[in-house]
Amino acid sequence: MTITVNQEAMAQTESVPGTVYLVDTGHVIESRHADGGDIVLDPVPSSDPSDPLNWSRRRKLLAVVCQNLYTWFCGIAVSTVYSVLVPLSQASGVSIATLNGRTYISCFVGVILGSIFSGRLSDWLTIKLTRRNNGIMESEYRLWPFPLCVVMVPGGLILWGVGAAHGVHWFGLIFAMGSLAFATTIDVTLSVNYLIDSYHDISGDAIVTVILIRNTMSFAVSYGITPWLMNLGYQNCFISAAFIGMATSSVFFVMIKYGKKFRIRSASKYHRLCVGIGAYTDIPMHVNAAIRIIQTRLLNRHKTVHRLFDRVAVESVLYQIFLATTGLWTQEAEAEYKFDAVFWTRAEDFLDRSTIFPGQPISLNSPYGSGLALDSAMLSRIRDEVAECEALLLCVRTAESSTCEEGSTEDIYYRDASCLFGIIISLLFEQLCRPHVGAGPLLPEPSESWQVGKAMRILRRHEHAEGWSRCFIGNWPVYALGLFMKSPNDQEVVRNDLQQRLGLTGFSQVCRCQGDLEQIWASRRSSV
Repeated sequence: MTITVNQEAMAQTESVPGTVYLVDTGHVIESRHADGGDIVLDPVPSSDPSDPLNWSRRRKLLAVVCQNLYTWFCGIAVSTVYSVLVPLSQASGVSIATLNGRTYISCFVGVILGSIFSGRLSDWLTIKLTRRNNGIMESEYRLWPFPLCVVMVPGGLILWGVGAAHGVHWFGLIFAMGSLAFATTIDVTLSVNYLIDSYHDISGDAIVTVILIRNTMSFAVSYGITPWLMNLGYQNCFISAAFIGMATSSVFFVMIKYGKKFRIRSASKYHRLCVGIGAYTDIPMHVNAAIRIIQTRLLNRHKTVHRLFDRVAVESVLYQIFLATTGLWTQEAEAEYKFDAVFWTRAEDFLDRSTIFPGQPISLNSPYGSGLALDSAMLSRIRDEVAECEALLLCVRTAESSTCEEGSTEDIYYRDASCLFGIIISLLFEQLCRPHVGAGPLLPEPSESWQVGKAMRILRRHEHAEGWSRCFIGNWPVYALGLFMKSPNDQEVVRNDLQQRLGLTGFSQVCRCQGDLEQIWASRRSSV
């Protein structure tokens, strides 16, 4: 039962930023796990030894220590907290220059304790809450240690400012400094963790934006802090600062309650931003450049293909012209791309004259196939070929368990992708031959259809296989199959497959196809 729940919950993890399948309680995810346990590594580390995620523990520790030492020495060099140092110097008889370094030992201790609390303990709490949620982590889980900041930030500021105003014992001031360093470390670390967990793919740009806002505010506050302190005095100034700090720290309550709703609302914009949908309009320019190359190097120089690679190049360009011209099922042809019928005709004639393997069928000479004129004569001609294709599909084994499979994993992926193409051919041909079917969108097929049943078995077999999701040739057939899905359960299988492909590859074509299917399915539901 646990495995079933986890598989259903995975549908959310690819569409909502910040919702991650973190704990593989059922051991059903084919992905890298931390130390062979049940914690799924997200994002998946690369195999590059220079990737920080693949560093040794010693190198990671060294990097953290160097950063902390740099920050510590910079803080000591620019420290000017004379509201605390003056009474400390008077009480202890130690000069301000000496105290300027020694008093920051408390901050050093506070930062170390804050790092442990916001690091190890925060991770432990996040994983514990994730296990309670059937392995699904919400980024808001990072915020639960914030109540400590709500108490310690105002407490430290009041003890610091009021203590300095009333001549409290010097240890109280030192303790206040350490408490503020402890709370500030937790505050900053949890906020940055929440930002990265929510929008990982744009976290670098987001952190730069946060730094710019912080530096701008720090620059402005530096001009206002002196009159604020001089007009109100130490006590009132730090009391007001304490309540401001309490208010800002309490914002986490709002994010705990509404954070996921905000993430769901921003999901579409986030995915469009991080997968580069805006760059899709650049494709026609590159296709036109490829056309000019093919014309210059092949069509204008040779009468036939002399190398199989040249044939692959020509057909690849034709395939990209097809994608750029047709776009999506629900859209008109891309306005940015003008179909070049002359080049298309010349390329087809060039391929027709080229036979790398004489006496062999077109499927062997052409990796992609050949163009067809869909008139009645051609439909009658290819009817027998479609019947042969369907017969082959019915004979291909699609065992439910991998133990019955023969060949490598890659061979299985390519074979199953080829089966999906064959299924689409069968479905399209059936709809094309149905009487009284005019121009319009494709009609959904019932789940009882043998083509739909076979396609669902293939997709469910590779439900959590990363290799299948990274297999490029499976993108378009999965998208095309979604057009024929009528059952909500079948639609969910296609949706999960595309979401996993998008999460692993970030390919803009997958995102466009996914959005197009959702629009088609929503339109069908509203028309019922």
